[in-house]
Amino acid sequence: MKKIIVLFGFLTSSVFAADLLIVMEGIESNEGNIELGLFSEKDKGNFPDGKVTIGLSIPAKKGSVSARISAPAGIYTATAFHDKNKDKELNKVFLLGIPLEPYGFSNDARAAFSAPSFSQAQFKLPESGMQINFEIIGHYADKTEQN
Repeated sequence: MKKIIVLFGFLTSSVFAADLLIVMEGIESNEGNIELGLFSEKDKGNFPDGKVTIGLSIPAKKGSVSARISAPAGIYTATAFHDKNKDKELNKVFLLGIPLEPYGFSNDARAAFSAPSFSQAQFKLPESGMQINFEIIGHYADKTEQN
């Protein structure tokens, strides 16, 4: 009987998937990829640096890129970074942890000295679907090169 209940739960969760269009703006160049991570509320303990609920790698395109994801309705956050060297990691200044590659969070959430919290970046994906937009901001290296 347990197997039937588990199977039914799996089937119902896929039936009620919603379309989410994520538009990431402010991409500096065509170099590398945009690494996108979507975190569900049940996986919020992994946010922002841990295992993502859904992850995509999208070829970078100067200006903006978008991704369409099908996911069950619920509470999520999204994070993305411009992986210019295609190593699938957000490169950071050694010991300081300051990002060397452009990055962004849903709701354009920002925090002064760390990543924003899950609640700052969260959004509710309705069964009817939705679109979110957020900015991929410049990185530490850009600021030092300008001085």
